[in-house]
Amino acid sequence: MLTADPFTRSITSSPCPDRGNISGCPGRSTGWWEETDDPCRGFRVGESPFSAAIEAYTSAAKSGDTNAMNRLGILLGTRMDPPDLIEARHWWTTAANAGNTSAMNNLAILLATKTDPPDLIEARHWWTTAANAGNTSAMNNLAILLATKTDPPT
Repeated sequence: MLTADPFTRSITSSPCPDRGNISGCPGRSTGWWEETDDPCRGFRVGESPFSAAIEAYTSAAKSGDTNAMNRLGILLGTRMDPPDLIEARHWWTTAANAGNTSAMNNLAILLATKTDPPDLIEARHWWTTAANAGNTSAMNNLAILLATKTDPPT
């Protein structure tokens, strides 16, 4: 069996029937694999290594799963080449408005680092909200913002 982790792009393989490992599968030495009885048939040529993950997260996100919304934002905003920041922002905003503090933190990072000009007021709002809910990453990011981006530091 072959499995892939969409966040690390790592591929774990088992032997390809009658051909050794995946490098023995003609034309199938790289790319995305899905679990099948025959790993050589699990290869999907020309697709993003994240296609299956995006499809699964989108389905779960549309059903209201805020963790899936956050993960989808991560894939779209940080793992795709080029990143889809508009769609990532949509999913992070939706999850943040539903109370997902990880999405709040990710949205704030996007607002502070990927918008032109940076929207530090909105980023501060989301980091403060997430920090008040106990998200330690947001606490750290808020502290950095307050120490470096305010005049004088507060």
